Amino acid sequence: MSALQELARLDLEHRRALHPAMPMYAVPPAKFSDKTANELTRCIVRWFQINGHFATRLSSTGTYREDIKKFVASQQRRGLPDVFAVVRGRAAFVEIKVGKDRLSDDQREAIGELQASGAEVYISGDFEGFYDWVQGLVTPTIHL
Repeated sequence: MSALQELARLDLEHRRALHPAMPMYAVPPAKFSDKTANELTRCIVRWFQINGHFATRLSSTGTYREDIKKFVASQQRRGLPDVFAVVRGRAAFVEIKVGKDRLSDDQREAIGELQASGAEVYISGDFEGFYDWVQGLVTPTIHL
């Protein structure tokens, strides 16, 4: 079973558990894809959420202010990864890079500072790679 198929299975199981009185056929399966940056981001955020972790998409786009008729830049720091999550009490960030997209200098700098501060950071180009990486975060380490 592929990682995307596992995500779809877990998502359906989770949504059916939220609505136990509904017949199983009445809760249709969601479709997941990692072909675009938006789709991959959606998959990653959803995986964190249905597995009991906090996750959110970080957006650094500005907003258009109708009152002043101008586009106002975001107050968020440049270069932060696309997804922020908390896994077992630790900060985890995921930068999405699909296709020919590459890290900017601001992103390299932010990722370096996050890692130096103890955060986990992963650069994801597909859901399969993310799934393999995140298994190491969620599997408890046994110290003998």
